[in-house]
Amino acid sequence: MDPAEVVNLYLSRNEMHRTIASILKEVGNDKLLELWKGDEARKPGEERVDYAVAGTPTIVIEKGNPHMGVAKYENFAICQLFRRLKDAENDLEGPVKGLPKKVKLYPNINEFRDDAKSAVSLNDLNEKFVSRLIPKMLEGGVTKQQAVDLLLDCFLAEPLLIEDNCWDRASKATNGLADSLIKSDNPDKQEIGLVLKEKIESRILALKS
Repeated sequence: MDPAEVVNLYLSRNEMHRTIASILKEVGNDKLLELWKGDEARKPGEERVDYAVAGTPTIVIEKGNPHMGVAKYENFAICQLFRRLKDAENDLEGPVKGLPKKVKLYPNINEFRDDAKSAVSLNDLNEKFVSRLIPKMLEGGVTKQQAVDLLLDCFLAEPLLIEDNCWDRASKATNGLADSLIKSDNPDKQEIGLVLKEKIESRILALKS
């Protein structure tokens, strides 16, 4: 993994990470705030692979905190999604090509307060946030296929999965996200969820190979 890419991945999400932490604090969801900080020990089998530990640049350790515990996958994924949408707004081309540029593709952050207050787990928080994001994305010109590609890019991010050996966690979380969209009463969300569901395991297999 190119160290510059690793640095960019960890540092670019920090602003949204802090923002969501502040919302959780403001709405009094202290239990989720503690999980969001990522201080819990990893589960057996989720230890960082040796080469990733040895090759982590000092700047990442100092500013990106790559050694966060079990919450690292969940908070990275949703922060990465906000980052991709912000990049498009700033006219930057990301891995999902052709996104509308110079258009705000997400609601005002205060609109997520009720989600932050009612969420009972990090995956629940992510599902609520994605559900709120999708209508704004589609309204701004993101196609349904691009929405699926964005979710795959952020919830099954190759550097994160390879470095942190969290394949099972990622599969469970992304399938849960797809299921939550499928259960929505919004046809657009249902369609995005169904397509996402179909692509998860093949994406993981491709990354592993």
